[in-house]
Amino acid sequence: TYLPRACKTAKPLEKLPPIQSIGSFGAGFSAFADPEIQSVLTAFSRAGELERDWKKALREVETSGREMGLPVFYTLARGGVPIDTIGASLRGTVGTINDMYRQPEKLIDYIEREMPNAIRSIVETADITGIPCMYLPLHRGADSFMSEKQFLKFYWPYLKRVVEGLVAEGVVPVLFAEGAYNSRLEIVKELPKASVIWHFDQTEIKRAKDILGSSACIMGNIPISMMVTGSPSDVKTHCRKLIETAGRGGGYVLAPGAASDDVKIENIRAVMEAAKEYGVYRK
Repeated sequence: TYLPRACKTAKPLEKLPPIQSIGSFGAGFSAFADPEIQSVLTAFSRAGELERDWKKALREVETSGREMGLPVFYTLARGGVPIDTIGASLRGTVGTINDMYRQPEKLIDYIEREMPNAIRSIVETADITGIPCMYLPLHRGADSFMSEKQFLKFYWPYLKRVVEGLVAEGVVPVLFAEGAYNSRLEIVKELPKASVIWHFDQTEIKRAKDILGSSACIMGNIPISMMVTGSPSDVKTHCRKLIETAGRGGGYVLAPGAASDDVKIENIRAVMEAAKEYGVYRK
């Protein structure tokens, strides 16, 4: 029942009989003769072709990078903090917020039941790809999304357990702190030392360096708006400030705070130039 509710194209699948009745003594397959059901399968097939082509292009880029001596830094994890999975794939943002107020016990019960799968699916991805760094987007933990009280109840305990579970399995979590995590920094510094990489979007980078710099690697904070609309000079100047602030003593990766398909190529080159000019360690 999930796909018909989550995807308008899949709504005709509501007409399918229970899955256990399909194939029993050759019965149930007639449902797939329905033109509407066939249209769904055709759409899924087309979506699969597009995803296949995208992955092929991505592999070609990765292969080219490896040949130039640039290994893949990380790959996207399948899974993450359970409340993010619930909000992104099951209940939606509005539904999840309603649950936090109307039925918090049920929400926490589901989160607890999802915890083992959250860790296992990420570890499996690391094993399959051979890439130890797993990228976890933290969709709903930002300052502006929930209060500190809600963060401590619905988010932080489970983020901490996911990270600890991954570290125990030899995985390096790359935690993408979407939005700003200024009020979360003192909380998240409890994570195991030298075990995670924090990718910051809009968090105050100096404060992040002061609080987390001795225990975690940090990256990011080049505004994506600047990468899209700014000049190479703007980008280069900002990168120098980041290197001088967050890069002191090491433990910083120069990178944009988020991603966009509309970034100017000349601004990407400006980031590379800034790293070469200002990011070199000198005695």
